[in-house]
Amino acid sequence: MLAPLCPLTFYDPASIRQAQLQEPRFSDLIHHLDGTRIANPKVAKRSRNYTLNNGVLYKKNYCPDGDRHLLAVPSSLRRCVLTSLHDDATAGHLGFYKTLDRVRKRYFWPRMYTSVLKHVKSCLPCQRRKQSPLPVPGLLQPLPPCEHPFQRVGIDLFGPLPTTPSGNRWVIVAIDHCTRYIETMAVPSGTSEEIAKFFILNILLRHGAPRVLVSDRGRSFLAQLLQDVLRACTVVHTPSSAYHPQTNGLTERFNHTLSDMLASYISAHHDNWDSVLPYVTYAYNTAAQSTTRFSPFSLLYNREPLHTVDTLFPFTPTPNNPTLEEATSRAEECRQLARCRTFDHQASAKSRYDDRHRHVTYNRGDLVWLWVPLRKPGLCEKLICKYTGPYRVLNKLSDVSYVVEPVEPTPDQRRRGTDTVHISRLKPYIAPSDSSSP
Repeated sequence: MLAPLCPLTFYDPASIRQAQLQEPRFSDLIHHLDGTRIANPKVAKRSRNYTLNNGVLYKKNYCPDGDRHLLAVPSSLRRCVLTSLHDDATAGHLGFYKTLDRVRKRYFWPRMYTSVLKHVKSCLPCQRRKQSPLPVPGLLQPLPPCEHPFQRVGIDLFGPLPTTPSGNRWVIVAIDHCTRYIETMAVPSGTSEEIAKFFILNILLRHGAPRVLVSDRGRSFLAQLLQDVLRACTVVHTPSSAYHPQTNGLTERFNHTLSDMLASYISAHHDNWDSVLPYVTYAYNTAAQSTTRFSPFSLLYNREPLHTVDTLFPFTPTPNNPTLEEATSRAEECRQLARCRTFDHQASAKSRYDDRHRHVTYNRGDLVWLWVPLRKPGLCEKLICKYTGPYRVLNKLSDVSYVVEPVEPTPDQRRRGTDTVHISRLKPYIAPSDSSSP
């Protein structure tokens, strides 16, 4: 059985009256109503809305709901009232308006609205569990469109998938941010060694070293081996913040498309997807993209490939073969047009996104809660608190990226050091306040 959070101390009228007399606002009214002291005209006028019962001050309630006489609660008893009507199991840790309604129907004190609001907003169990009703913080920060192919590449692991006869379970996916050209490879484990090999064979030796490589914060991408390879190629590695895959959005969206394409061709046992992978990768690369309106293949190679059906009909040569200068000019024109279309698409997407989000900023030293999708064996995921903390803001990397560290040591090994997080995972930490003061 749940014990009440506020000790059940039963106050007799004498003790309540004594507490009321400690506050000048209430003591003046009591002395005027019991005739022990002559009050000034202002207090006398205000006393018309009050009455005494067994020497205890009550405020007359003219509202149709609630008690007819509301106990005037002195500051020393307000915390107990708010704890009983918000924190207790019979109160349910409900929101501000429900808590205020419970309080105002029974009690009165000056600036009650502010006192209840401060108590509810600073309630630690509510802060750990509940999300803010305000729009999600953080405006969209799109990556600038690239000027030439394989200037910036996104990379990710797709899987795990059913094990094939070749022992493969994962797909390494890389996408060029300029042309949307895809490179894929089926691998058994998705280790850093396999990713480093993929980077060398499928990107470096085919397209040259990119200037920037975007990935999530998976162990394989942060491993020392891959970092050494990237450093040797002077590639800037920009891992996304934890639990925010939108940073590598192009790759994440392709993963959904890849799953749809593979599902259309795999066998009934789902064990031949690695043999289908090269075909669907080719299909994606030769299809026009909705953003650029060009196929990745044409933007990269300045020509359209011959499809299977094209070999069934007589070949018709182009009447006037373009010169090298004309072909080069056309390729550059197509890429610039694709870049402009990408910029327009990003501007439209940012406008829609920002309409549902809000700009928030934190300063160094601010205390915040951190949203972490915790899963603990034996516990129901739906009942676990969504936020942990408090954390202290150490640095602001951008408008939406912050470095934080826990204020107090935590037993969770993953949360002991600093962490780079997106602002959408943060909300202000409000320290428990003194409910007796407004």
